[in-house]
Amino acid sequence: MAVFGLDIDPKINRASITWIMTSPRVQANGIGTAMMSYANKMAKDSNMKVIDIAASHLSAPFFEKFGAKTIKEITDGWGLDMHRVDMELLL
Repeated sequence: MAVFGLDIDPKINRASITWIMTSPRVQANGIGTAMMSYANKMAKDSNMKVIDIAASHLSAPFFEKFGAKTIKEITDGWGLDMHRVDMELLL
C-alpha cells in the first residue's frame, strides 16, 4: 500500500507534497518513484513551477534523488531527534 497527497496552488504556481507514505512491505519496489513521477506530472499539467516538500532528515535523501534541494533545516522540527528538512523541487 502506498499513498501521497499533492496540494496545488494556482495563485502562486506552486504545489506541495503534503504527505507520502509506503508500507515497509513495498518499499524499494519502485512505488515511491512512480508516485513522484505522477506528482510531477500532475504539478506540471497544472502549470506549477515548484513542488515544496517538508521532509524529515530520514526521508530527504529519497526526494534528493528526484532533484529536490534543501532550503531549510530545523533541528527537532518534527519532534525530538526528528529533524525537519524543507525542500524545493523545481519543475
